[in-house]
Amino acid sequence: MKILVFSMATIMKDVSMGGSQRHLRELLFHLADQGHQITVLTNRRQDNSEEYELCPGVQVLPILRFKETFPIPYDTHPFHLAHSYSLIRQYADTHDVFYIHDAQMDYGYLHANIPTVASIKNFVYPEAMISAFHTNRNYLIVSCDYMYSCIQYTVGRVQPQITDQLRIVKNGVDLSVYKPVEATRKSQLGLTDDDFVLLFPHRPEASKGIVQAFETVRELKEKLKGPLKGQLKGKARVRLLLPRHFDVHVSKETEQFYTQLTQEAKEFQVEESLVFYPWVPGHDMPQLYAIADVTLCIGQFIESFGYVQIESIACGTPVVVSNVGAQRSIVPSGYSVIKVDYGDTESTVEAIAELASTPMDITGVRQFLDQNYNYKENLLGYEELITSAGKGSSSVFSNTSLKSGSPMDVSYKLAPWCYVSGPKKGIYHDYFYTYLNQHELYSFLSTCTEESFSQMELVEAGVSSEAIEKAIEDGILVLYTP
Repeated sequence: MKILVFSMATIMKDVSMGGSQRHLRELLFHLADQGHQITVLTNRRQDNSEEYELCPGVQVLPILRFKETFPIPYDTHPFHLAHSYSLIRQYADTHDVFYIHDAQMDYGYLHANIPTVASIKNFVYPEAMISAFHTNRNYLIVSCDYMYSCIQYTVGRVQPQITDQLRIVKNGVDLSVYKPVEATRKSQLGLTDDDFVLLFPHRPEASKGIVQAFETVRELKEKLKGPLKGQLKGKARVRLLLPRHFDVHVSKETEQFYTQLTQEAKEFQVEESLVFYPWVPGHDMPQLYAIADVTLCIGQFIESFGYVQIESIACGTPVVVSNVGAQRSIVPSGYSVIKVDYGDTESTVEAIAELASTPMDITGVRQFLDQNYNYKENLLGYEELITSAGKGSSSVFSNTSLKSGSPMDVSYKLAPWCYVSGPKKGIYHDYFYTYLNQHELYSFLSTCTEESFSQMELVEAGVSSEAIEKAIEDGILVLYTP
């Protein structure tokens, strides 16, 4: 089958920008192995402007003219947009099926005559959110239950039958690559056996939690002088291992990020703890996990999945994650992942100490990952949806409207992008990036044991009708769909 693939983020020859692009590379290799012919349309960059063959059967054409670097890809000239759109339409006319990776482009007039499958890897950036509300495709693939619910309770308000199109294909981790290995690169990075290493393997974006990592390092250093002295595997120094993204060579914004990062490290008095490594291909990451004692995923970015936590534990390195986005549900307790409230430095330090002093059941962890995030099943799931769409086995659904009813007959639930923390913090809202302290709904939600509840129950609990209406508008409550 001739498959046309669109990726807004550039597909580089030897390295991936992040988990989404690494997943696409893995999928392309798999589709080629199955005998399909793939053409990839992707963005041109100064450091990636020549056509090339990724592998036999996969031709990558970096010929589109969107903004070179992340984010805001449409921040370019109108004639470059016109050039890119005309190319997409031209290639769509010569292929059997169109796969849009990570959404960000879903203009129906560009692929009206070709079966289309899209995946959405985030529900944060404007391009991704806008594309989710389009319906001119056969399937929309999401990576987990959290993403499914987010789209169901947003897009579903205006396109109730979006679930006819939504498919969950859980992300997978390649356990033949991500596995415990011997740490052989410590000396190359200037690390010694006396160092307690925290790994922060995230792209240059403040919401990924770099400031929180600095706060954690500062607090951990202080605790090593007292309560934790001798408890963190006998280590004397705390080091924070973090990447220098390859965009630093082509993006002034990225360069400025690292300049500011260094300044903030000085302000937190942790500059001497920083150890940078160059951005590496995915298959090199096990070496970095091997060096680390604990991996940190403690930002407030709304992770739609979060590959780092499952890759890290697959390699034998425990993880602390913030209770944000899909991180709340991807890995349950008991698999060397501890969840903390976002911004709770004290709990983060306590979690690090607990993980560092608790042996990991690596066999149990890897069995869990193999059963729940199977690498082969992920690739086969994508292939099945893409090829079945290409054979015309599905059609774009027709729009319907929500049924109306008495407000008292309507059921509600806590929005999937919210969770109820302790009384000191209240309700955390992923999209507001904060805790809603002393919110009128907190008392009811903190004691409610049912998934859904009626407006009558809310009113009887003393919640005003105005507060209910405002909570729906602000995305704290959603209309419950069984």
